[in-house]
Amino acid sequence: MTFDVVLADRQLIEAAYRLLIQYEQPLGPAVRFTSLRSAAVLVPSGTVESWSSLVAASQWPSGLPRPTCLGKGHAILVPAPTPRSATGVAQWLVPPDDDQAIGGAPLLTSPAPLARCLAEALSLHAPAERAPLRRAVAVVRSALPSPRRS
Repeated sequence: MTFDVVLADRQLIEAAYRLLIQYEQPLGPAVRFTSLRSAAVLVPSGTVESWSSLVAASQWPSGLPRPTCLGKGHAILVPAPTPRSATGVAQWLVPPDDDQAIGGAPLLTSPAPLARCLAEALSLHAPAERAPLRRAVAVVRSALPSPRRS
């Protein structure tokens, strides 16, 4: 079976998958890499050609790294469809679902909803990442003497 893969930060993909579930979108397989902070979502072949425009349409914030889509000519390591153990370099974040297979091939995640949910997940998590910095600035400002007015 051939497919393209979307690579991104594992937490971002996990958050996007929670949103896909919330929006009742079908989920395809996703792989997490145990020694990295990244994960890969299996998407239909040919996604690489439209991925850049899908991410742009999702209003991805400028200046932030975008999820990458790899297509023909690339390969990734995926676990066995039914892994024997939970160890290894690659583990299923979401395993292939035999109940949703079409002609023996697993259902893959649709790229358009995935791009939108990745952008939404990023926007939902970005304020939380900035909050510690705001608190630190507030603490520093409160410790500094206030300027005297004459």
